[in-house]
Amino acid sequence: MEGFLKILNDRGLKPSSIKTYTTNLKKLLADLGMNYDGANFIKKNKANILALLETKSKSVRKNYLSVMLIILSPVRKQPPANNKAIYDEFNALLAGLNDKYNEQLATK
Repeated sequence: MEGFLKILNDRGLKPSSIKTYTTNLKKLLADLGMNYDGANFIKKNKANILALLETKSKSVRKNYLSVMLIILSPVRKQPPANNKAIYDEFNALLAGLNDKYNEQLATK
């Protein structure tokens, strides 16, 4: 968890944002029954994570995906080469959720 906090602090996030991301990571880990291991836990458990996301509401999916994108890309939107493929996949999922949300807003 210290590594995650370092990433958040290095990004210069406000304390309230750090608390939100940390809380969401803890919830994700509890839902998966796993421990934090940096990007490795995401890579090793991708299938479990995707299955879990399908059971969650859109807002929880967005929260979980945002946390994982931060873990996969310690520098904003610049994932290391070894994380790029999974980062792009999760980023596309998040973009899809945002598109659906915007469509719903437009139809109301």
